Amino acid sequence: MMNRRLAWVPGWLCLSILACCLLSCDGGGNVLRIQTNIPALANMTGTYMAQAGSPIIEIEYREQLSVTEGNGPVPDLVIGTGLYANQIMDNLASQKELFETDPIDTSAYYPFTFIQHKDDYRLTVLSWDLPAILTPLAESGHDFNETVMLPLEGLMDRAAQYNQKKKGSLSAMGFSPLYSDEFIYLLFQYNGATLGSDNRGYPDWREDRLNAALQMLGNWSKDYNGGAAAETAFLTKFAYAPVYQLLGSQRFAYAYSRASDFLNQDSLSRNRLNLHWASWQNRLLILDNLVTAGIPQHSRHKAEALRFIRWSLVQSVQQAAMVRNLDDGLRSFGFLEGFSTCRYITEKIIPQYYPAVRLRIPPETILDFPAPQGML
Repeated sequence: MMNRRLAWVPGWLCLSILACCLLSCDGGGNVLRIQTNIPALANMTGTYMAQAGSPIIEIEYREQLSVTEGNGPVPDLVIGTGLYANQIMDNLASQKELFETDPIDTSAYYPFTFIQHKDDYRLTVLSWDLPAILTPLAESGHDFNETVMLPLEGLMDRAAQYNQKKKGSLSAMGFSPLYSDEFIYLLFQYNGATLGSDNRGYPDWREDRLNAALQMLGNWSKDYNGGAAAETAFLTKFAYAPVYQLLGSQRFAYAYSRASDFLNQDSLSRNRLNLHWASWQNRLLILDNLVTAGIPQHSRHKAEALRFIRWSLVQSVQQAAMVRNLDDGLRSFGFLEGFSTCRYITEKIIPQYYPAVRLRIPPETILDFPAPQGML
């Protein structure tokens, strides 16, 4: 199957060609260069140019974004994942102008929308994602069908009840933490065992928290799934398909997924499953694949970059972008591949188009924003 990102490369080429053609008339002075790893941004930049008339937007697509010299010319604006890290924010310009002349009404947005670094605003969060546990649709009237939160501390006992053996080997498993590397990382995050840096700036882990996460993972496998060897043997034999299919075949009762990955599936797959939030000790961690907007310190068009960020936060702009992506068949959940930091879009508009999250948007009070990479 073609990678969904690669499938949209021709669109980027068209935009680059358009920009180059216009540059010959413009002289290259009024060009906003945006670097991104989010394909869905293409439709938005086209709309912005059509509405604003100026500037010309030149887009560079990169899986790993760069905000400093050394990897080619410094872009004027970067939008995508992987920017929420101390080392990167060190090289971003302030966005304090968003709160000075004609200040943004911050009450319309989640409190983590505008990220401060070293006492200055350096990043604007445009979309965010959540950890989810998926289950097959239960029988009508089953209480679990309506459970929005699924605390991981209760999932162990609940999932183990589903385990079945044939001829001494597991033939069905409630849940396997070893099936998904992302789930293992989530356990590490919930236990505070993420990678940080010591006082010299070298990579480091909090040993006590790392040991707690490893012990939890080992106990889960040993006490509930018969040990790592039995669990690995089951996965080797039966985990031959995406989790959405394994849940349907009754090999698994529960499976982990990013909410955005699940909600990007076709409606037939989504309608066969229930979505629950993978919380821990009354916290629901926002995943670190945040889509953010930052302005490199050496941006040549900071004022225009700020105007684009301000424009992209407008409710009507986000709704139009989401609807257009759906109409164009672009598999990009919600706004820029996630839930919007605009409360109205997330709480009112997204559920209209994605019934799987209808009445399931988590309360703001339980949301736990992650620490940036490089901070213990």
